[in-house]
Amino acid sequence: MARIPNKADGDASSIWKMNEQYVAEYGGEWPGTSVTSARHPQGNKGTGVWKLNQQRNARYSTKWPPRIPHYGQGYASRTDHITSNTTNPATATPIGNWNVGSPPANYYQALSMRCTSHDWELNYWSNGNSANYAGLIYYEFRLWEGQYVNDTSKIVTPYSQNQAMWIPNNGTPAGQTMTYLSSWEIAEARLTQNTWYTMGMAYTQAHNQSYHGQPTLWMSGSSYGNALTSVTFDCTATNAAGTTTETATFEWANVAGRTATSAPWNTHWVTSTTNGGFVTSAVKVFS
Repeated sequence: MARIPNKADGDASSIWKMNEQYVAEYGGEWPGTSVTSARHPQGNKGTGVWKLNQQRNARYSTKWPPRIPHYGQGYASRTDHITSNTTNPATATPIGNWNVGSPPANYYQALSMRCTSHDWELNYWSNGNSANYAGLIYYEFRLWEGQYVNDTSKIVTPYSQNQAMWIPNNGTPAGQTMTYLSSWEIAEARLTQNTWYTMGMAYTQAHNQSYHGQPTLWMSGSSYGNALTSVTFDCTATNAAGTTTETATFEWANVAGRTATSAPWNTHWVTSTTNGGFVTSAVKVFS
């Protein structure tokens, strides 16, 4: 009769040669079999690169090696008063005391930015805190591909916001508030290397409404640094498998114009490469 498979007594636990199968006695057993499955990803029991034979012999429920991050993160600042690196400078490093009061409704700030070294994401944008009155700012944020404001055909949709922001009163000098953008790991939010994008923030309520704050703006040549139009710095990310470091270069430029005039994108207010808002941007660059 045929040998009985999967006997657990261990007397046929290795691979049999052809002649051993031929001369097998009546009632003997086939060699025992084992069940394997693919290693589970993202564990910490298989760190390092595995050789082919290690993958082939992997036992059930063991883990694939975790991968190091496929990106680095950092903060790009366009003034030499703030060092661009992996440290959030929002409240610790002031941007100045140039306070022009609350902006009117339908005024906007805009600035173009690009990464010349990597594909990237914009994760946070910055606005000046108050050196006078804390309060709310009602705004609309947009990101457009290219250097034109309010180009509805070039909106990068995951970055769109329409909400209120509370800005604290830091006194003089004021710091920044970093506002989160829902762009993390969204395919449509990935921005292309060496392509200009324009950040725009428009005020959607009149400044004389109740509880409105008065943002502080940065000005080049003040006691808080001179303008930079390009920075190069290391962006890093760490997990159980290790650390990824990417050396990234970012550039800023004035906007080239406005495609259409419609509320709240009616009047350009203050911001350029030498003053205004968007002093620091939190970024992620891809390996």
